[in-house]
Amino acid sequence: MQESYQTLDRRRQAVLKQIVRDGPFLMATPTWLKVRCGNPRCECATNRKKRHEKLHLSWTEAQNKSGTLYVPVGLRREVLEWTENYWILKDRIGEMNELGRRMIRLYARSQKKKH
Repeated sequence: MQESYQTLDRRRQAVLKQIVRDGPFLMATPTWLKVRCGNPRCECATNRKKRHEKLHLSWTEAQNKSGTLYVPVGLRREVLEWTENYWILKDRIGEMNELGRRMIRLYARSQKKKH
């Protein structure tokens, strides 16, 4: 079946709506660390398996600058969702690019046929 410019545009609009529904995103890598809390009476001071888990985010910016950020316990679930949403967004951007390229090729072919 031959694709039409309008069909591709509708598909592109649908992907755009999905991007909006996906919600907030954050481009970072979550990393779990096991740490001692500093209390000498806590089990984590003597037993490595009882250490506390901390969540940090790491990322790389332009000019190879990198950063890390501690995620408070109350935000962990939400922040992990944001990082998952980033990968979904990245896939959707790829989909949008492919549809846009196909639309341009289709338009260019239709213009050649007219001339």
